[in-house]
Amino acid sequence: SFSTTVRTNEGSHSLSLNGSGGAVKASGVTGIDIGDADWSWGGWANWGALPANAYMISFGTDTSGDAWQMYTNSTTGINLTLHTLETKTISFTLVTGSWHWYWSEYTASTNTWELFVDNVSQGTAAFTNTITYANAEIAIGEGLDASSRATGYFDDWRIYNGVTTPGERTAIYAAGL
Repeated sequence: SFSTTVRTNEGSHSLSLNGSGGAVKASGVTGIDIGDADWSWGGWANWGALPANAYMISFGTDTSGDAWQMYTNSTTGINLTLHTLETKTISFTLVTGSWHWYWSEYTASTNTWELFVDNVSQGTAAFTNTITYANAEIAIGEGLDASSRATGYFDDWRIYNGVTTPGERTAIYAAGL
């Protein structure tokens, strides 16, 4: 299960995840092209615990090669996976107990993913496979197969068609919670 919690020190309503219940899911989503197209997504997270494979956001279907999923790699980085086909890790130190902004951008022409934490690039990774899908499911706080749930707070998660410009990305980050 999930609940919204007023976080007065952040001035917003945040999704509270306890790691054992469901998260936020929507099925049959159309109009967002994460297949052979550029996309950006991300939001704010305040981790309560950092188990390996705590899913942040998933988009697609629970079919091999038909979804992108972003999740923690314990305390050592963030993974982006093309569901069951290929996983890339960008390493940095994840921390618990404070808010951080995680933003991913995928450029289809180069098949490259870039990860930003608090609007600072943490690196890039190139994929060799591509994705296709029809109708999709979005999950925030768990994987598409309802596994590896996150613990902590999530806020202001967004998905964009296209890669954001540095100015757009900075404006989203600067708006804060």
